[in-house]
Amino acid sequence: MYFVLFDFKYIIYHYVVSIQARMVAAATHSLCEAANAMVQGHASEEQLISSAKQVAGSTAQLLVACKVKADPDSVAMKRLQAAGECLAV
Repeated sequence: MYFVLFDFKYIIYHYVVSIQARMVAAATHSLCEAANAMVQGHASEEQLISSAKQVAGSTAQLLVACKVKADPDSVAMKRLQAAGECLAV
């Protein structure tokens, strides 16, 4: 019998990041649905704005989750920072 030792912090970190990524995907789907409904005249501008804010919020949470284990001087982290700054606009 083989025993594998897992670093539970590592597993939890990846679980949290995957959950945040799913939230971004769900918010993006909601934004697409709201945009489609607005084009067809079935939704208001407020619904579209609300959906866009959900995308921005969930993406910001994903960025925070990614920063936890990232090397601050890596190229990927610098690109992630630049993408995060675009959300603030």
